[in-house]
Amino acid sequence: MKKLLLALLLSMTVFVSASETKTEKAKAQTNCPIRGGAIDKVSFSDYKSQRIYYCCQGCDKTFLKAPDEYISEMNAKGINLAKIQTTCPVSGEEVSTGNDFYKSKQGEVAVCCKKCLKKITANPIPYIQKLKKQGVTIGVIAQKNHEGHDHSGHDHHGHDH
Repeated sequence: MKKLLLALLLSMTVFVSASETKTEKAKAQTNCPIRGGAIDKVSFSDYKSQRIYYCCQGCDKTFLKAPDEYISEMNAKGINLAKIQTTCPVSGEEVSTGNDFYKSKQGEVAVCCKKCLKKITANPIPYIQKLKKQGVTIGVIAQKNHEGHDHSGHDHHGHDH
């Protein structure tokens, strides 16, 4: 029985150590996947729920010719790409840069409407934790443009506010 417990404890220790090593190796993107220079947070592409930063305008065109290859290369190097916030943490509805924002110490969190802004302002911790649990990078909001969409007339009775 003691040997079984010792073996179980030893295997758990190895698993935790391996998990910690994997987490420690993951790092935020600091270099352009095209030219290798330092990134400029103004130059980026949103691709498959991730934000890829570049050193300058124009690198996006090269990236978009073979995006999955570049992402695979970055993943192999242990680069953790920023995951984009696309939904309101309160209602689950789609958000964009044209929506309301809650400003936290970690960065901005987009919400779909004033009602959700009021809720997150009153108690932000569960909503920020929800986004973090989803792997969303706080402050990285989807750059979708809802042209012609008047959000003020939107029906908010269909979701939980």
